[in-house]
Amino acid sequence: MRQRTFFFFVFLLVISISGSAKKNDNNPVLLTIHGKKVTKNEFLRIYHKNNSTLLANAEKKSIDDYLKLFIDFKLKVTEAENQGMDTAKAFIDELAGYRKELAKSYLTDISFQEEIVEEAYSHSITEVNASHILIKCKPDALPADTLKAWNKAIEARAKYLEGETWDRVAIAYSEEPKIEESKGNIGYFAGFQMVYPFEKAAFNAKIGKITMPVRSRFGYHLILVHDKRPELGQIKVAHIMKMFKPNMTEEQKAGLKDSIDRIYQKVQDGEDFARLAAKYSDDRRSAEKGGEMDWFNRHTLRITDFTTPAYDLKKNGDISEPIRTDYGWHIIKRLDFKPSPNMEEVREKLEKKVKDDPLRSKHNQDVFVAKLKKEYRYKEEPEAKKEFYPLAANFLKNKKWIELPDSIDLNKTLFTYGDQSVLQADFMEYLKKDKKAESSPAYIDNAYHAFVAKKMLDYEDQNLERKYPEFNYLINEYHDGILLFNISDKMVWGKAAQDSSGLLEFYEATRDTLQMREDFIWGERFKGKIYRCSDLDALNQLKLLLNENVEDIEILSAINADSSKRKLRIERGAWEEGTNPVIDYYIYHGKEPKGEKFELIKVIGEKIEPAPKTLEDARGLYISEYQNYLEQKWLNELRTKYEVVVNNKVLKRIRKEQSKQKKNK
Repeated sequence: MRQRTFFFFVFLLVISISGSAKKNDNNPVLLTIHGKKVTKNEFLRIYHKNNSTLLANAEKKSIDDYLKLFIDFKLKVTEAENQGMDTAKAFIDELAGYRKELAKSYLTDISFQEEIVEEAYSHSITEVNASHILIKCKPDALPADTLKAWNKAIEARAKYLEGETWDRVAIAYSEEPKIEESKGNIGYFAGFQMVYPFEKAAFNAKIGKITMPVRSRFGYHLILVHDKRPELGQIKVAHIMKMFKPNMTEEQKAGLKDSIDRIYQKVQDGEDFARLAAKYSDDRRSAEKGGEMDWFNRHTLRITDFTTPAYDLKKNGDISEPIRTDYGWHIIKRLDFKPSPNMEEVREKLEKKVKDDPLRSKHNQDVFVAKLKKEYRYKEEPEAKKEFYPLAANFLKNKKWIELPDSIDLNKTLFTYGDQSVLQADFMEYLKKDKKAESSPAYIDNAYHAFVAKKMLDYEDQNLERKYPEFNYLINEYHDGILLFNISDKMVWGKAAQDSSGLLEFYEATRDTLQMREDFIWGERFKGKIYRCSDLDALNQLKLLLNENVEDIEILSAINADSSKRKLRIERGAWEEGTNPVIDYYIYHGKEPKGEKFELIKVIGEKIEPAPKTLEDARGLYISEYQNYLEQKWLNELRTKYEVVVNNKVLKRIRKEQSKQKKNK
């Protein structure tokens, strides 16, 4: 069986068909096949689409040539439909799979997705230094607890705006661990290093201004931005380090300065930096690599006393004087530098990171759903929603999935959109399927918004063919392409491969004609054997046995008998020049074959004259010809079975229009 995907997409490049279009004066019917009409525009769309994929003008089809292919294709699809192939479960499932993949790009806001990617790039080439105050609040907190956390954040913000220092406000209000030490400062960071709501707020904030409370899964944040700076790119350095050990006194730390100075003098005297690092550096991890560290930038290695002098080195090979950090004394050598990439260089990576970030993806979906709500005139019924929430909470309490009493009516409308009305009962069914559902109002409210989003996206999905002609065309192309593959496999490809008696009969009837063609005739060949030996002992043993006219089976048994590894392999065949590198080298004076130990190879045989290829020699070639025969015979039957009517008046107009367009190019 041929691989469906390969042949299906090759088919799409050769011939396909679009969906239906409304008939009008500018789009008349070009042809009718078994009662089904094909318009001028439908045909021309596919004609231009497929011709545009062909690079060579010689390969491009004329209108008349392409029309013949198109009709042949439509006849096959018609036959597949009449055989019921379009109702088979396998076909329906396969088409649904293709449609699901195609729909993905339509069920999102592409323009907004691009904005998110551009924003991600902007954040990746900028670094923000900020402090924050955290007021903890769980994502599913009760409304009362959420309001309490919000009010506390607002109170802290007011204290700062009234003139209280940031440090005092942070220590008094923030619930972040070790707030007394950090005062909420988180240093410099770039995109994707913080949760998305925090990142977005920080990058949008003005320097020196405190934000309003920003909600993340951790709670509410107040953010104060101290600085923004461009990301300078990545740098790779090597260093020699004399490390400060725990509990070292300042006197002892200062004493290490003499040691680093002596090493620095050796560097100045021209001694090899990598050897000095391996010998003297206390950072043993990097010392093993000549002091070489991993690539870093200023926000991934947050040791300003180290990164600043590293970035001050202007050229590869430049070396710093000894510098001090909280961790020890260092001598830094710049090895390499990579500037920040442009957007196109990292677009694919950024798009993947955006898709893999649930919060960014959700934000994108929220924007798209909001657009759909407006387009489909979404209207909520607040009273029905307010009435339903307590019922849902009681139903979900303790996760006891029981039926509601008959006395409770859930037939009130929650919301409407398009031509749809959604009832309370519909939302209840949605909650029943959520085995992790909780009875808290926050959980139910989040579930409600997810339910609304699903309804909007499902409705959009159902309307894709109507809204987007190109999507409809593509689905029809897949529909007909799958049917073409299935019917062709049944009537031609599979039949030709499996019908041995039919193939033999075809061979007997056509071989005299086919064997006059160049591709059915062997050129001069070398017929013989290739003996490959593993070592000289095996080769010498082979030569002795060949001189004694010993049969190959006995030669193999003798040479390979006393070894766990095969010492001799024999390849038999008949090869034309250019089909076997060993034969080309030994017989046709070609290049020495790569990967072959030619001194351990022996070739025996003789050249033979050109001869016709038999069915055994070239079964694949004869099967291909048999397929062509079966297909043509089948098409003749289909043309007799199904009526094809071409509107010659419209065809003439198309020829004239295409000729005019060609002249104007």
